[in-house]
Amino acid sequence: MRRHVLATLIVLVAFLNFPTFAQTADSELAVLRAHLNLDASVTLELSDDPSIPIAETLRVFIATGLDTGVRRNLRAWIESWTKRNAKRYGGLELCDDSSNADIILVRYVLRDQIKTAVHSSTNTVTTLDIFSGKLVQTPVAQTFSSVVAPAWSYIIRRQHDRYQILWRTTGVASLGEGKKTGEQLFEGFKTLLQSKPRRLR
Repeated sequence: MRRHVLATLIVLVAFLNFPTFAQTADSELAVLRAHLNLDASVTLELSDDPSIPIAETLRVFIATGLDTGVRRNLRAWIESWTKRNAKRYGGLELCDDSSNADIILVRYVLRDQIKTAVHSSTNTVTTLDIFSGKLVQTPVAQTFSSVVAPAWSYIIRRQHDRYQILWRTTGVASLGEGKKTGEQLFEGFKTLLQSKPRRLR
């Protein structure tokens, strides 16, 4: 019997009705403020001008809590991007304190709201029909589950005691961290970095 699995994959996700997606702007800002450990006196708001400050070197703080995998990914991508693009767009320097940063990259997962996602995939398998002696294609369904939770990512510009949100995205994420965890956040950061207001020359 010869078997060949074709690249046909359909993923269906169930049980992803997260109540936090309907949270108010005030409650979302409260969670973000707590994640960044900001005092109530510090301004945290959406920016009307989502542009990166123009500077020879920008100080970047990574706020991912205890998610060390995504922190490691972001550090590596930032270091790699700086080596290739510092002369054109200015360098990036990682710092250990958000109060000293120009830009803050934020990502957190609400682990207290985990759900089980059920995925169904359909593969087409080629087998030998013992009656006709011919190769036939048969769909084979597989079901597996994973644990996911709501995930939030932000790019924030800091100017003194004013923290302004330049970019934001939400979704669901696996609790496990891989080599691409945080990639969407970094791609958003790259887009802002390479926009016209950021160009040095």
